[in-house]
Amino acid sequence: MSRLVPTALLLLIGCAAPSRVELLSFADPHFPERYSFTARECAQWTDAGGDLHVAASALRLGDDDAGRAVSQLLHIHVFWRPLPGKTPSNSTATDAVLRYVVQTPEGTFVYAGTGFVWTRKPRFGPFRVDLERGELRLIASTPGAEDVLGEMRISGSLYPSRDAAAAVGMIRSADEADGAAR
Repeated sequence: MSRLVPTALLLLIGCAAPSRVELLSFADPHFPERYSFTARECAQWTDAGGDLHVAASALRLGDDDAGRAVSQLLHIHVFWRPLPGKTPSNSTATDAVLRYVVQTPEGTFVYAGTGFVWTRKPRFGPFRVDLERGELRLIASTPGAEDVLGEMRISGSLYPSRDAAAAVGMIRSADEADGAAR
């Protein structure tokens, strides 16, 4: 029994992985470009209606000499949860509403769309949210700012902590940025 506890702790610590999101931009439909970000913070919250909200944020310093920051926020609102092996698979199925906010020195860009999400809680290890596929398009931006991403596909794996305050805080930040861009 005493050997089991340290082994279980090592498994829990070793199983955690960073949350990573992949974006495929179709700004130029003939030459799609891939982008990705690793979330520095990722949290989940279940609202009173039972819907799951996952929020992730990333901050990246720019490549230029000024080191300008680019902030990214992702809000996933899962409004129903499919059951693996029981829910029929359909290429057009959606179970989540997505919002992706990018804030740069040039302006704020808000993208929205839908996607298909699987949630998994393994016996050992962290809760996992797999964004299998999603489609995003620009819905708002700072006046005069030029959209360089265009329509996008999004996918990734997120490992959110169960922290309602952090999730709500990131969602509010996305709401504020969305309001400022309109």
